[in-house]
Amino acid sequence: MAVTRAERMTWGQEEMWTLWQGYPAAPELLLSRVEIFDSTVEVENLVKALDFVRWRHEGLRTVYGLSPRGEPTQYVRDDLVPAVEIVPVADDEVEGESARQKARMKGDLFSLTEEAPFRAVIVTAPTRGHVLVLVMHHITADHNAIQLLIAEIKEFLAGGAARLPAAYQPTDMAAEECSSAGRQRSERSLERAAQIFAQGPQAVFPGTVASTEPRYLEASLFSHRAFDHADRVAQRMRIWQPSLWLAIFTVVLSAASGQRRCLFEIIVSNRIDRRRLGIVGHLSSTTPVLLEMSAGQSFRELTKEVVRASLDVVKYGDSARLQYWDLKDAQMRKRGLEYRNQVTFNYVQESNAKSRSKAHRVIRRRALAECRGLDFYVDPGTSEIFVRSDRLLAGDPQDFLEEMERVLESLVEGDVNADAVAADHLAKLNLEKPPGTTMCDGNWVRPDLVRAVLCEHPAVGSVDLVDGDRRTSGLRVRARVNRRDVTEEDLRRYMASRMLEDPGLVVPDIAVVTDL
Repeated sequence: MAVTRAERMTWGQEEMWTLWQGYPAAPELLLSRVEIFDSTVEVENLVKALDFVRWRHEGLRTVYGLSPRGEPTQYVRDDLVPAVEIVPVADDEVEGESARQKARMKGDLFSLTEEAPFRAVIVTAPTRGHVLVLVMHHITADHNAIQLLIAEIKEFLAGGAARLPAAYQPTDMAAEECSSAGRQRSERSLERAAQIFAQGPQAVFPGTVASTEPRYLEASLFSHRAFDHADRVAQRMRIWQPSLWLAIFTVVLSAASGQRRCLFEIIVSNRIDRRRLGIVGHLSSTTPVLLEMSAGQSFRELTKEVVRASLDVVKYGDSARLQYWDLKDAQMRKRGLEYRNQVTFNYVQESNAKSRSKAHRVIRRRALAECRGLDFYVDPGTSEIFVRSDRLLAGDPQDFLEEMERVLESLVEGDVNADAVAADHLAKLNLEKPPGTTMCDGNWVRPDLVRAVLCEHPAVGSVDLVDGDRRTSGLRVRARVNRRDVTEEDLRRYMASRMLEDPGLVVPDIAVVTDL
């Protein structure tokens, strides 16, 4: 094996490597693209263009495995030249043969340790031109990367290959991530994530649903008018359009749930860094954002807060997905949560609706299924707003879409003052304090009920309330136990299990005092 360069895998590649080892036949790990070229393009030149991008991007001639020290490693091999099959057909067979070739290539498992992570077939017809069918493994490309490859193939065919800037390689990315500066950025991102998780609410939508009813509900709104309105409002308020969507969604979510605090997870594209615009072989990351809905807050003030949070997303999006998931799991266990506070927001920055393939939609919705909370997805390319919710946590997602439309309409009508738009929604959060309750994680809870339930634990003798700490849950207790082996984490898990029975409960900060 002629290895030209070896480097530790990027964080994104390591994530895909882990998934491939556990589920090598997963269709979600294979991406495809079908591109039509007219008959003026010579097939030989199209083959040369494919070879050009293969040499230009190391990720297309890379295999993966473990180094002698057991580290996930990418090996660049100059001798790795995948065959490009040329299939001549009659004019009326182009579509059918292209579909068959794509299905065949996606049906054959990739061996990431031995073969190139991309396959290509050219279906050619006498007068219909040529169809390039590409199938790539997700470890080496995402949909943006495939779009980039097609653009570079067309640039090569037009004679402009020399004008392309040098490509940023996955091995360069990996070296940067493993550098001292890269590790420091990752540590800062994880520290920031830990702070946000510690302050996040415990639940978005407390509630139950009959087991016979569908677990997940989803709804889509396709509206060019809504996106035109959003563009006008964003320009008038001088904010980034994704920030506007997130602000509107936060208003509706807060009003519907009664939460003053919403915790989002946002998908961050690696392409926010200009150096990485031309990379093939990297993936996006995830980062949390906490938005606070304070009493009397105006919509304009909320958008400013969202803009600040959006900048934090760019600033703190440098952690590995696997590290992030481990951190989130640890934080959830520490606070005794049951993943009831997750809202995923994904804004797709694509303007070409044709690039949205059915495969992408399947991948996207399959990925969203991992979130037990509520998923919010905005795609200006197809003018789609998509909401998917867990019936255990939320109501009909169609209600969210309709309410978002109403807020957006009120923002765009005439010269409406944006400060007054959300007044009705925010007023719902300014409810009078119910007797015997305290505000905890955006909900009114009864401390006496929390204390009574905790006292039902067989090892707990008594529970005292102490001053709250708004940096965490807002409710702190001191529990006296009669066993040395009972820890704070044991009691938090106990309260989390009881939350599933009574969504009005919370998991307080618990200090354990042993009485023996």
